Amino acid sequence: MTMLAERQTNWCAEFFDALFAEHCLMTRSAAEVDEIVVFLARVLRLKPDARIFDQCCGVGTLSLALSRAGYRTHGVDLIPA
Repeated sequence: MTMLAERQTNWCAEFFDALFAEHCLMTRSAAEVDEIVVFLARVLRLKPDARIFDQCCGVGTLSLALSRAGYRTHGVDLIPA
C-alpha cells in the first residue's frame, strides 16, 4: 500500500476519535433525540417493530433511542470511539 493510500484509509480513524465523539456526538439533549426519532418515524413511515440499520451510528445515540421506541435497530461504525 502506498503512503497516500494508507493516509486515505486511516484519516477517518484519526479524525473521529474519542474527543470528537464526546464533543460532537454526545451533545444532543434527550428531548432533541426524541424529536429526531418522531421525525424519522413520520418521514420514513416506520411501522411498529420495523428493522432499522444505522450505518455510521457513531456512539449509537439514535440507534439506542430508536430501540427504546420499539424498533429493532442494528448500528455499526468503523471507528471504535
